[in-house]
Amino acid sequence: MTKNNQKHRGYFNKYHKAMPFSETILKDLSYFFISVRNYFSNNFNNQSILVFPHYPSRGSTIYKIGKILNYNITNKPNKNIRTAVYWEYLTFREEFRYLENKTSELKVINLQSRDISKQFIDQVHQDVFNYATIVNPTTYKGKIVKKNDINAAHDGQIIQGPISNIEKGYIYQILIDNSHSEKLVM
Repeated sequence: MTKNNQKHRGYFNKYHKAMPFSETILKDLSYFFISVRNYFSNNFNNQSILVFPHYPSRGSTIYKIGKILNYNITNKPNKNIRTAVYWEYLTFREEFRYLENKTSELKVINLQSRDISKQFIDQVHQDVFNYATIVNPTTYKGKIVKKNDINAAHDGQIIQGPISNIEKGYIYQILIDNSHSEKLVM
């Protein structure tokens, strides 16, 4: 996803310009029906969260939160907005100025989150938990995960350390077992 000028408008939300027109229509119709349902669920009041600048996917956490709360999720500012979430897909975020100018009117969550590279996130993790997840793959013995430092590359691989060469643009993290039992409620 790139700059905001790479999007075209649907009626209710701004969608990426590569989205087929038919999909834009379907998304807007879906938004309309959800907002009508939410209007009745919220005692004839529409509650909305501005998720700006990018419109989140249905699988995203913010979309699911909106659904549970009966809030509309939109990336098109309007008068019913009281809360905004800075939601940009870029790793090094650039489209914060609009929301920065609205902080006197809106509560904006995540506005200062402008670097979501894995390197930076690991630095924050280390500050909070007193240990890093990134390791030196040329000396670490055991399973490690090799991932692109850029957000949403979805190219993670489990490899065995130590390795002989570090590939530029990638980070190497300890493999954290995040499995759960079948009886665990999620």
